[in-house]
Amino acid sequence: MSRRWKIALGVVAGLVIVIAVGIVLTLRLSSPPVAEFRVSTERKDLPEAWLAPEEGPSAEPPKALDEPPATTAQSDSRKLRESFSTTGTLSFVSDGRPFGEESYELRIENEETTLTSLGRFWFKALVATINITFEQRLTGDAALNPRTYNLSLDAPLGFDREVRVEIADGRAVATSGETRTETSVAQPYVVGTFATYALLPIVFPSRQIDGSAAFDLLAFGGPPSQSSGGGPARMLVERRSPVTIRAGDSILAAEALVIRSGFGDGTLLAKDEEFLAFLATGEDGSLIVYRTDFFPEGFEILDDVGLPAMVP
Repeated sequence: MSRRWKIALGVVAGLVIVIAVGIVLTLRLSSPPVAEFRVSTERKDLPEAWLAPEEGPSAEPPKALDEPPATTAQSDSRKLRESFSTTGTLSFVSDGRPFGEESYELRIENEETTLTSLGRFWFKALVATINITFEQRLTGDAALNPRTYNLSLDAPLGFDREVRVEIADGRAVATSGETRTETSVAQPYVVGTFATYALLPIVFPSRQIDGSAAFDLLAFGGPPSQSSGGGPARMLVERRSPVTIRAGDSILAAEALVIRSGFGDGTLLAKDEEFLAFLATGEDGSLIVYRTDFFPEGFEILDDVGLPAMVP
């Protein structure tokens, strides 16, 4: 499997590879029908408050994710945050070719955070297009600490998979079939399908110190690798300069976060608390995940910052 597909499929790569190999082998004898599946087609207008004046980008520095460094008092105050809810639809594109889509709903209210999503990946194998559909649910407390995670993959020919995770008292216990994984975590962040990145623009400001934050990475219900000391894998997040983007006749400045982990590096674009896109490029190819409800025709990056000029 090439490096770009490891990046493109993100943390679901492991299970998807197992499923795909089994399906390809089975297809030597039979070809399943293409599954009927559609995510949300809702379209949203960009909020007026996001947009630069008509004459061009504002000379004022755009608002960044610049809340004060995290302290004990701030950690306690996170429980007092106002409620927030949003929905979004994502498209996944690798080297210019779509390979998946996902719709999600994020709610933060009372003492609970809930992210739910559904979507699908697809790929061609021999004489058929294989669809792997999925549903996921992530819950957390009022301070945005994850508590539970559930992922269900529905694939043809009986190659279904289920992942369940419980996080409490500094430990994460993940089960998938007969496999059970337990690991110690201090500052966990769960990465499942791409919709789980929608929490990062909200979590990062309260965790960052001097523009960066480190998380214990729980990928697809468990860390993708263990360090030599037996600890969890790490995900590092750093703020970079804002990025100016144009969608049709609209121009806005988006916050940019660089994400580094064992799956490679990428850049997340956000506005206020809304996830906008995740971009990863390299010698082996490119990955673009973007909000089609906000940007049905994609958008253009106006700054020369090493990111793709056009999305998708």
